[in-house]
Amino acid sequence: MWSELVERVWSECPLHLRDMGYLNEMLGIRDRWRSFKTAWEPHCQRSRQLVLAAAERCVRRRRAVVIGSGWLHDVPLAELAERFEEVLLVDLFHPQGVRWQASRYKNVRLQAADITGTLEAVWRAAEVPGSPLPQSAPGLLVDADPADLTVSLNILSQLPCKPERYLRQRGHHSASAIAAYCHNLIVAHLDYLRRLAGVVCLIADREILTFDSTGKLLRSEPTLYGVDFPYRGEEWIWPLVPRQTHYPHHTQHLRVIGVIDIHDSRG
Repeated sequence: MWSELVERVWSECPLHLRDMGYLNEMLGIRDRWRSFKTAWEPHCQRSRQLVLAAAERCVRRRRAVVIGSGWLHDVPLAELAERFEEVLLVDLFHPQGVRWQASRYKNVRLQAADITGTLEAVWRAAEVPGSPLPQSAPGLLVDADPADLTVSLNILSQLPCKPERYLRQRGHHSASAIAAYCHNLIVAHLDYLRRLAGVVCLIADREILTFDSTGKLLRSEPTLYGVDFPYRGEEWIWPLVPRQTHYPHHTQHLRVIGVIDIHDSRG
């Protein structure tokens, strides 16, 4: 497809992220969206509604920051741009399609950033047997003018996924070292969000459910690498892999929780 070729050639995805599979994953998300849009849209709509509910809690509306903006499927971009003086979209890199959408709004900015602060170091460490894996200490925007709204959008469980797979494929680090690194990413991100001022909205999955072709639950597994989710919020199910005619044997759903403002919600 022409649009995929454009993204692969012109994407501003750095070399280490390409090598770790992030560009392929971004393009894969778009392909899955096209296949599963009907099943995914209720989840995306709930996410957008929760973000707007968080926006309504903001006393001031100077800046809104969305961490994990992706393809903008779950971002109410037009509404945020209307409500805030500035909207900052943060992700590892921004596809050309997203850049085009953002360019329609004079007050929307894009920032490419690794919110974990570890990925390039992991990429390098993966080639050196037994080398220490980095500890995450996110600091993006902490010392800058505080945002009135910060949204961590459907990324919490995803932070360790690609680096974990990459490290396992390279085969130079123990399972326990990789597990400790993954656990640290989740803990560090939650701690980072707690340190932010303003309204902090968190939307994340915490459990994956696998069903067979009859609808019977086969297994449920936590998705946060042993970290307890510390907040109360709205819950819903995201049919991540809905049953299709070419994929009839089982389905996988994510249990998602949305917290309007973590400063007002503790489990």
